Amino acid sequence: MKKVSTFFLKFIFLILLLYLILRKVDTNRIYDEFKHINLIYFIISAFFYFISTFTAAFQWRYLLKIQNIKISYPEVLEFTYMGLFFNSFLPSSTGGDVYKVYKAGKKTSNWGRILSATFLDRVYGFIVLILIGLFGTIISFSYLVDKKLIVFISLIAFLFFMIITLLIVISEKVFLITTYILEKFRLDNLIPILKNFRLYTIFTIKQKKILIIFFISFLTQMLRIISNYYAAKSLNVDIPFVLFLSFIPIIGTAVAIPISFGGVGVREYLSMELFGNFTTLEKAILMQTLAYLGTLIVNSLGIFVLIYDWFFKREKLEIENG
Repeated sequence: MKKVSTFFLKFIFLILLLYLILRKVDTNRIYDEFKHINLIYFIISAFFYFISTFTAAFQWRYLLKIQNIKISYPEVLEFTYMGLFFNSFLPSSTGGDVYKVYKAGKKTSNWGRILSATFLDRVYGFIVLILIGLFGTIISFSYLVDKKLIVFISLIAFLFFMIITLLIVISEKVFLITTYILEKFRLDNLIPILKNFRLYTIFTIKQKKILIIFFISFLTQMLRIISNYYAAKSLNVDIPFVLFLSFIPIIGTAVAIPISFGGVGVREYLSMELFGNFTTLEKAILMQTLAYLGTLIVNSLGIFVLIYDWFFKREKLEIENG
């Protein structure tokens, strides 16, 4: 029943967003712009995202390695593409993470550590994305004439999140206060996750590995922002790159909130509101749609990995086992 109500609420939210978008744009112009996209820039956009999947897999493997989970990079890349495929084509954006945890756990049986590394992989990526957004907002503030209030609120929210995160890590008192608040709001299930995050972060700082994690995550996030930039270039949109550093983290953060079907509608609406001040509304929407299309094409490679895993690899194992 809960799943049905969640699906219904997401569907209503999607309809609302589509209504807000369609009342402001000309769908015929969107179609015309789509017909004239520069395929070279679109391919470059997809290529940058493709490269980011390799750095993302490397980051997950590094976090697994810190947890003493030994899985080869080719296998981690294989599990990553399986996860990306399910994340793209399932209603939930975490279904792929569950599947790759299942595959890695089946191989090593260290379910708890793998789940921890996978969760922290998401958390560190999110923190780095916020840091990029903070930096991008600060250096692009002079461009934001009509959107300063929205961006200022986002800036304050980002700063608040970063300060709380930092305090939870370095202050035992703040950590205890946070767990008390979670208990009051009946969110006890989040406490072990928060505790694990704190202990893991402190451990990586002591081991001088936190900078490596943040560097890999920074590289991954920047590749994906550059991918969005070239998606815009494919529409002949000339928007300063610093604005992508500011706006893409805002869009990415909103898409990560489980209020939509894979962020559909959310990314287009926010792109219209943010980038629409620097190009036509139709191009602002389409540039995010094209960036998302590029990720879908790349993530679709996961189906070939799954076919190989389900049929050829299983058949090979059966032959070896006699």
